[in-house]
This record gives sequence, C-alpha cells and structure tokens, in this order.
Amino acid sequence: MNTARSKAFIGYVEGRTVNLDGVIIAPGKTIQDWAAIALTAMDGQDFRSAGHILVMAGGYVANTGMVWKDTQHSTVGSD
Repeated sequence: MNTARSKAFIGYVEGRTVNLDGVIIAPGKTIQDWAAIALTAMDGQDFRSAGHILVMAGGYVANTGMVWKDTQHSTVGSD
C-alpha cells in the first residue's frame, strides 16, 4: 500500500527492501519469512510533514500454552 499518509508491506520478506516514495521498509529475518508492516502519518499532509507516525508490525503469534487439537482447530491449555 502506498498513499500520502499510509505505507504498508505485507508478504514474504526474503531479504527484500521496499521503497514507497522515500519511506523505506527493510524487514529483517522472521520465523516464517513473512511480515506485515504498516506506517501511518498521524498528522500533517504526508510523511515529510508528519509530527507523529504510527508503526504497526505483525508476525508469528501464538497464545501461551496453545496446542493443536487437529489440523484445523487449536485450544489453549493442555489437550
């Protein structure tokens, strides 16, 4: 995604660097070689005039104690 006030990279990392009109996103190595990184200018007209930028990053997430009951369902805690 590439707008004046929002930028995002979602996909496989594979050592990639993405230049979105001067905003460079260069994710490092991840467990699944995948990342979701988004930036939003909270004020100003664009990233050049923004005073505050919200950075969001997501990757591999699991609940503490999560186990798989079968191939489609998980549960938290012991079986």
